[in-house]
Amino acid sequence: ALALAERFQPGGLLSNRREFEPLVENAGGSEEMLRVLAYDPQTSGGLLLLAPEAEADALVSGIEGARVVGRTRPKGLRPLVFRA
Repeated sequence: ALALAERFQPGGLLSNRREFEPLVENAGGSEEMLRVLAYDPQTSGGLLLLAPEAEADALVSGIEGARVVGRTRPKGLRPLVFRA
């Protein structure tokens, strides 16, 4: 996915990124291509799932290959945190 993200970025990705990136804090200096994949309309439906923090570990343990990549915040200019 990373190799393809560098070469092919569909138009929907740009509009998704323009719309949602202001809400996301890039914590930990994530690579640009990982951030690109987070906004890609071809993967974003299955890529991110929001769940209550207290339930996240149990949820991730039940989905092969899943991992926690960030957390939401109740208030603030950037309520989502992206960590890769």
